[in-house]
Amino acid sequence: MAWWAWITLGVLLLGGEIMGIDAAFFLVFIGLSAILVGVADLLGLNIPAWGEFLSFAVIAALSMVLFRRRIYAMMHKDVDSINMSPTGDTIQLTADLPPGDSGRAKYRGTTWTVKNIGAVTLSSRSHVNIVEVDGTTLNVS
Repeated sequence: MAWWAWITLGVLLLGGEIMGIDAAFFLVFIGLSAILVGVADLLGLNIPAWGEFLSFAVIAALSMVLFRRRIYAMMHKDVDSINMSPTGDTIQLTADLPPGDSGRAKYRGTTWTVKNIGAVTLSSRSHVNIVEVDGTTLNVS
């Protein structure tokens, strides 16, 4: 394969990973190995076609095994996880809620079952804390 075809393939693979295909960093190493084979061909190393494909496969496999996990972890260590749990949020009750009883309340655009797990009656229109989520029930106090 021509040197420019290897480099084009490598750039397309790198671009695909960077521009939106989340391949967990695999395409980066496959793309880099294609670029390396293209550069070797451009520099005049007379490698037969089967040698180019073999070199491409070996470089891609070795680089993924040796470097991918470490580099991927390094690139993604600063990403904060998004907390989607309602635990810790507050909601406003629409009716009195005695200890141990359940009722309904609006939260995040829908109506949820809420259960008072505290020892005192929670009054209507009061803001209460979501302590935990039990299935589709918000346990509040």
